[in-house]
Formats: sequence, structure tokens, C-alpha cells
Amino acid sequence: MRLTAGQNAVLKGSDLEFTVDAVPPVPVYALVAADGGAARLVAGADAFPGIHVEPFRLRVELNRIPPSVQRISCAVGDLTVRDDTSLVATLQVARPAPTIVFGMDAAHIHPAMVCFELYRRDGSWKVRAVGQGYAGGRDEMLRDVGIEPGPEPAAEPGVDPLERMWMVFEDAARSTAGFIAARDHAARTLDEELSAVVADSARRNTDVARLAAAEAQARHDDLVRRARAGYDSDAAHLRRELTDFDHVLPPSLAPWRSPVWQSVGSPPQPCDAVRLGEVFASDLGGLRVPFCVRAPLRRPAWFSADNSAAAMPLVAALVLRLLAAMPSPKPELDIVDLTGGLQTLTDAVAEFMVRPVIREHHQLPAGLEKIATEIDLSRLAAEVEGRPAAARIVVLSDFGYGLERESMQSIANLVSMVGTTQLSLLVVGESPQQTDGTDGFVRDMFEVSQRIPVGTEGLIADPWVGGDWRFTADAIADDWRGPLSVIAALAAG
Repeated sequence: MRLTAGQNAVLKGSDLEFTVDAVPPVPVYALVAADGGAARLVAGADAFPGIHVEPFRLRVELNRIPPSVQRISCAVGDLTVRDDTSLVATLQVARPAPTIVFGMDAAHIHPAMVCFELYRRDGSWKVRAVGQGYAGGRDEMLRDVGIEPGPEPAAEPGVDPLERMWMVFEDAARSTAGFIAARDHAARTLDEELSAVVADSARRNTDVARLAAAEAQARHDDLVRRARAGYDSDAAHLRRELTDFDHVLPPSLAPWRSPVWQSVGSPPQPCDAVRLGEVFASDLGGLRVPFCVRAPLRRPAWFSADNSAAAMPLVAALVLRLLAAMPSPKPELDIVDLTGGLQTLTDAVAEFMVRPVIREHHQLPAGLEKIATEIDLSRLAAEVEGRPAAARIVVLSDFGYGLERESMQSIANLVSMVGTTQLSLLVVGESPQQTDGTDGFVRDMFEVSQRIPVGTEGLIADPWVGGDWRFTADAIADDWRGPLSVIAALAAG
């Protein structure tokens, strides 16, 4: 169920989970308002009956909320606001009630947002989509409801693996930005001092001038040396942290060399995140930071390649990680592979395939319509029966242009399910900018997708200081035996 700002709906379940799709993940809060009392902030490890705050999610048990509480606002803070920022807030209601989704566009996003309001009305609970933003961030939001801002509440001791990854990325981004700023400042200062030395024609060729220039150069070199030493120390610490953390990561986030991808016989532990690749600053040494996102994918993953064979190791890596991230109920997989470039992958994951691979162009209209319809019906059946829906993964390889209208409509239906269901959609195709006469829908789909370069590096701007980071996509190891043994254990379980 999709709501727009101001719309409300009756809540048909009592157990709720509030999350937002934000990069990087952001803290969530509950603002609780009771009769005859001041509002209260519930965040971090705070305790309140019926309200539980976890990293990046808020769980509410309406049956345990004290009778005096009339209103609960579901809010987020520390959002990074850019021109292309958008935000999707989700309220997952215990089945069979529908999931409630509220999307906000860039023009209405602020550093802190109240997304939903839960409130009592005539003996039942209702939800309203709010979308109230605060340019002054969390502190302004708290003052607006009568709460005096204080220090950010401490998080629960168990740190979410994705949160830990983003913390390392943030530390790397800020340390890198600090070094670059110091280096640029030293260069500007040196330029100004050398210009001053040569400005006086009577002195520019004297020993005094040469000494002044040497001293200016020495100050520059010393500043850069000290800044670089600080950066190298930070980078070494972060590398050690990542190395230590590698050994405790679940398979969906762990590097392929990790022991969790080599064990046989035990299904992997679930995790709501997957590794997409690594980011690094190309001219500053060997610090490489994992780049990870939520699972199921919140937007399509687009592998930019003109043939599926080139993309196969990257597509295989993400498919195996998605299977490992959401092992129960057993995930289900559909693949379109018109040129056979994904043959190695399709053979390896046959146990998860819902139907044979679509290999012929004439099979696309009926095949894609059937996939989209079945996913929607499976979701509805799971909600009615009160059981969790299985993760669905759809791979559209050799994604071309001039597809039949029926095929495009089915693909549009699949895209609309990403972010609101258990569906992860992977696409292999050329970037639309490289092809003349590209369909408008294809261009729009490309724009909203997570773009994964094939055979080259991409660029990602970090959300904290806006620094440019090189991105290389994750690829399956040459030796598949370890990962396949883990996937086989998953299929058997």
C-alpha cells in the first residue's frame, strides 16, 4: 500500500517495523506523545514498552504500548541531502496486513524527517504519512515537539555488520578529505610564498631569495609529510579493523577468501545486506573499503556490459550473495539469458530456478509476464497465510532495445516491486547513453538503478564530504568449489 503525504490508513496488524532506504544508513527514532505529558525520544538503547530501536530499524508492538500514549512518530536523522536525494520509508506490518510505503522526492528531503505518525482513533491505531522535514536536523526536530536536545543516545552493543562497514567508509572518507585539504593548503601556501620571493626584482636572484624559497619548500614538505603520516596511520588502523572484521562477517558480506565461503554442510546465517564491491582512492595507497547495500536490493542493479559473458563473474557474485543473505524460506530464481553468456551460473544455481532459463527472444513476452504475475501472487499468498515470503531474484541478461510492449510492461511491473517486496532485480545491458534511440523507460530505469561497471572502474561520491572514490565490482573467485558448497548446503536446507 502506497501513501502520499497526508494520507492515512487503518493499521490491521499490531507488530510493525519501520525502515528507510537511505545511503548511508541513518539512525531511526520514535517520538512518543502521551496524554498530559511531554513528548519523549526513544532511540539507541533506550527502553520503552512496546518500542525497540535497532540499528537502522524501529520495531513497534502496538499491543504493548501504554494506554496513555496517543501518538508515535517514526523519524530519521542525519540524512545526507543532495540534489538527487530521495527517500522511501517503509512500515512493514505483520502479515496478512499489507506493507505501507511512503516515498519522498528530493525537493522535500531535509537532514531530519518525520516519516510516519501512528495514532489512536476510535479505539484502533491508524497511520498517517507525514513527510515533515527539518533543515536544522535532529535538534530542530526535537525542539519542535518540546524535547530539549542532548547527546546522541548510545546504540545497542551489537553493531549491525552493514553499519560497521559504513562506519569504516565514513572514517576513510573523512581521513582522506582531511589529507587532501592539508595537501592542497600546503601547495597554495607554497605558491603564494614563492610568488612573493620573486616579486621583488632586486632580490629574486640573491642568496636571500634562494634561502627564502628553500625555507618555503621545506615548510611545504614538512606539512605534507605530517599530513601523510596521519593519513597513513588512519589507513593502517582501518585496514586492521577490516581484516579483523572479515572473520566474523556473514557470507553475503564476507570476501570470497573468508572461511565462511569454504565451509561445507551448514547453511549460511541470514543477513540483510550484500557486498557489491570495493571503493578506494586511487592515488593514496592500498586502503580498499567494502561497498555494501541492503538486501533485498532497494533498486535494480544494472551491470553495464554489451555482452553477458563479460558480466558473468560479477552477476554470479551478486546472485550467490543474495541467495546466502536470504536463505529461508528457500530463495527462488529466474534468469533470462538469450546468448548463453551466463551458462556457468545457471548450471550452478539450478536448484533455485523456478523454471527453465529463458533463452529465446520469442519466449520473452509470455515468460516475463508469468514471472511478474507469479511474484505478485506469491507475495499476496504469503501475506494472507501469515508466513514470510521467499526472496525472489530475477536476472535480465542481454537486456536490449526494441522489446515488445508486453515485455516492457512486465519489466516495468518488476521494477515497481523492487524496494517494496522481497524481489531483487539484476539487469545486464549497455548503458543507454551509448545507444541511439533508447526507449525512454529504459533510460529512466537506468537512472534509478545501482550501476555496476563491467571491465572498468566506476566513480562513487561518498555521502559525507562528497569525495570521489573509485569503485570496482565484486566478482566470483576463479575457484567456485567453496561458494558452491555453501550454496548446496543452502539448497539442501
